[in-house]
Amino acid sequence: MNGPDQAALGALHLVGALTGEAPALVPAQVFFGPAAFVGYRLLRRRGPERRMRDLAFPTDRTPAPTATPREAPAPTPAGTP
Repeated sequence: MNGPDQAALGALHLVGALTGEAPALVPAQVFFGPAAFVGYRLLRRRGPERRMRDLAFPTDRTPAPTATPREAPAPTPAGTP
């Protein structure tokens, strides 16, 4: 078991110790809350959140290169190499 699992089980034992009976219904936050908090703390270290506007429409775009029209080569007479 890792840290968040131990914290969730610790909360169950704490409730049992304080009330004298094990709870019949356990909220999902008891199990997912510690893991969500750890995930939040890890992601918070990585800097500001990127938005779709920053990914899809960057402001430092360079214009697309345009193709310059080229002239077709002059046709060669038939039968000449």
